[in-house]
Amino acid sequence: MSRRVGLRHMQSIGAKKPCPSGEQIVNGGFETGDFTGWTVTNPVRVLIYSYSPYEGLYYVHMKHQYGDPDSSISQDLLNLVPKACLTDSSIFNVALLGTYNECGHFGNQAIIRITYSDDTYTDVNWEAPNSGWNVLDLKGYVEAGKTVKNIKISFKDDWGYMEVDACSCVP
Repeated sequence: MSRRVGLRHMQSIGAKKPCPSGEQIVNGGFETGDFTGWTVTNPVRVLIYSYSPYEGLYYVHMKHQYGDPDSSISQDLLNLVPKACLTDSSIFNVALLGTYNECGHFGNQAIIRITYSDDTYTDVNWEAPNSGWNVLDLKGYVEAGKTVKNIKISFKDDWGYMEVDACSCVP
């Protein structure tokens, strides 16, 4: 006599989880006109603007003055995204615009922190070039074998501004 014991509810040991589908960042273009989905630090210096976005109607404007705490926005992705899911056809990027600081020169720096499911992270340092909006592709910065759970964009400069728009993660 043989018995079946819940085999249809068991998953294969070592089975690979499928890649999540669709956009994994909530309100990545800030098109709600607010910070829905985002956690903001130093909210006095992090604002939603609509003057000249990269795309859509809105973007984030971060200002920093000497002595201010760092300004940042962050959010957990809707689902964990393994590095293996970030292929050539997927998207994981952010549009940034560095503007002149009050001393009249470029050099504003954004730090994009990619935090993994094991709470380690990779910091991507981006210095504003002397041009318009720049799309920073983050896929190549994700460490092999890691799974992305959070993105944080912070800005620090003695005096200056940084604009952020079009944050996207589509595996």
